[in-house]
Amino acid sequence: MKNNSMEVYYNKSKIKTRLIPLSCLLVFIPFGAIKLLYDFFQRSPHEVKVYLPIVAVMGGLALMMYYFVFQIFSFWNKKYTLKKPVFIIDEKGVTDKVSNQSVGFIPWSNIKKVSAFNSRNHYLVFFINDKQEIINKFKSVAKKKKVAKTFKKNGANVRIEVDWLDANVYVMKKLAQAKLEEYTNTSANAQVA
Repeated sequence: MKNNSMEVYYNKSKIKTRLIPLSCLLVFIPFGAIKLLYDFFQRSPHEVKVYLPIVAVMGGLALMMYYFVFQIFSFWNKKYTLKKPVFIIDEKGVTDKVSNQSVGFIPWSNIKKVSAFNSRNHYLVFFINDKQEIINKFKSVAKKKKVAKTFKKNGANVRIEVDWLDANVYVMKKLAQAKLEEYTNTSANAQVA
């Protein structure tokens, strides 16, 4: 926290736990392939000649699977070990970069209420005044459709899953509510003057 704002990062210990299944796959795919090849070459020379094309195709598929799992592992590892904050609360608004469904920056002028709830995961929820403003800020048609679909499903709110973040949802909620109230009071005073 600095200057009464908050920068939130991914919780690295939770992320490492999430990467364990992928790292296990990376270890066991080569061992499984080596075991299959060893068993195959223990057969008679005639069987080896007959089944060699099938084994070559299966080996190619195993290599492709290994490459795919390795790429996923690399992507997750890079994404979740970023040194940059993925969620920011400051005097201008909130910036959400937590997931691929994130909407980026939301100014306080477009937020009417802040809440939090827990279903299977903890969520910080921002109720939006003008969802079309958020949809229109994206240039990509695919991203616009994705965000519009999310609004259609969830209503006029932005939900941010905070389970993988290194901050308490209720502390985040309290600060966001204080910042929203501060913005509301400042804009109300500006209109009166």
